[in-house]
Amino acid sequence: MIKRLVNNIIKESQSFYVLGINHKGDETFYYVMEFLFKDQEIRILNRFSISELNASTAKYLKKDHSIIVHIDGETVISKDVQNAVGYRNGLIFKSNPEEFYFYEYHQNQKIFASLTRNTAITDLLTKINTLDKYVVHIALGPFVLINLLLLLKDEPVLASNTYEIKLKDAIIESYEKNDTINTTYHIGNDVVNEKETVLLASLIDYLYPNEHINTDSDFLSFNREQHKYKRYFKLYGAAVLAIIMVALFLSHFLLQHQVKELAEKESLISLSNQSLVQLNTLKEERILKEKVLLSSGVIDKNYAVRYFSDIGKSVPSSISLDLIKLKQPTRKIKPNEKISFHLDKIVVGGFTTSDSVFNTWVKSLKQIAWVKELEITKYTEDSKSENEFLIQIRL
Repeated sequence: MIKRLVNNIIKESQSFYVLGINHKGDETFYYVMEFLFKDQEIRILNRFSISELNASTAKYLKKDHSIIVHIDGETVISKDVQNAVGYRNGLIFKSNPEEFYFYEYHQNQKIFASLTRNTAITDLLTKINTLDKYVVHIALGPFVLINLLLLLKDEPVLASNTYEIKLKDAIIESYEKNDTINTTYHIGNDVVNEKETVLLASLIDYLYPNEHINTDSDFLSFNREQHKYKRYFKLYGAAVLAIIMVALFLSHFLLQHQVKELAEKESLISLSNQSLVQLNTLKEERILKEKVLLSSGVIDKNYAVRYFSDIGKSVPSSISLDLIKLKQPTRKIKPNEKISFHLDKIVVGGFTTSDSVFNTWVKSLKQIAWVKELEITKYTEDSKSENEFLIQIRL
């Protein structure tokens, strides 16, 4: 039995499946641990292996638990780099950062990062969603093990079935790949083996977010909401049905009272009809005003001032723009030929001194209502302190 170490987690009980996925060559291994989080404790309920992740194995995940995923193996790259501007260039070489999912642990001088391609994450989420299950958190690689320090404070070595991490004073000194590890850890009344450590650490990572771990999991918000609604629907469905039955029973005794209120309701209906007339009048006025605005070009899709204003207001101080192109010709202009333009594209270029600020700014641009798609077409490091970028936005 593992005692909860932080007191700011919600008090209601929660159940979790933590799914470990390990890719080795042409084979993929799946291992599952079932946890219960209740009364300020984490309890291990079950542990088992599955051969595949499809409809035939969904019976092993039949309960409506939150699902946390940990991925390791040959599809995950785990490296350490110096903590400096543009450090991700040392992780992905000349690839586009937008194509990767990063799981990073930041120390003072170094960043320990695991990454995999977004397509692998998307394919996995699609496969799990087809089973009517929802993933609420994803961790990668060995560095998630650092979360076990909440339970194993003086442990000098933390190991999984793939990596071994050596620590000193809660600081990572070194790590190495080792797929022949055979070790166990005693945590309270439970014993956790080498292939279960990363699964427990991934659960802790979700319940007790580590301020030194950075991962962009905003795309899982939809899954979390869907799972929450599904869980609450089943949890409270029986109670709601019982309330409805009681209400129907009481309605028999409240019939006389309802008859008495009928006259008052008829009066309310009369007032509602008057409000409906006023609402229709307001709708007509709104339509007329929208037509006026549309004719003036203010809310027209191609109204450039609106785009320039929204982009300009979003730019942080560490980013400078030197290029905004709108309505570019679709091809080279030639004499006596009709000129056509790209009316649905904007090109934005400039310089940034911070990768993290640039990433945050790109996320904010994606939230603008008129932005349909955003693509980083260029991102180069011109110097140690300044990176040049080029972004294409589709309206």
